[in-house]
Amino acid sequence: MQLLDKFPIEGGQKDPKKRIIPFLPGKILFRRSHVRDVAMKRLRFIDDYCRALVRLPPQISQSEEVLRFFETKPDDMNPPVEDYGTKRKSGKTENMTHSLLNLLH
Repeated sequence: MQLLDKFPIEGGQKDPKKRIIPFLPGKILFRRSHVRDVAMKRLRFIDDYCRALVRLPPQISQSEEVLRFFETKPDDMNPPVEDYGTKRKSGKTENMTHSLLNLLH
């Protein structure tokens, strides 16, 4: 079950004025050479989103969906190494975005 479906009132589906679940920061389109720059720009917005999410009432902030989102994953234990060459970087940024989108959709 998805967060907005599980909490339709708090998600503003019935009345947008009653929404307390934060909006997910918008996706930024970028070229491959700007992945790090875009990730660094989005970091503050994603940090704000995560902080707002954990400050929600316990029925939401401690829901299975939110706890699963913040669960440690194998890639978290082995973060990607910076590579300023031409090698492809790990998909960590894409994985985080994918996890955020799964949480809300």
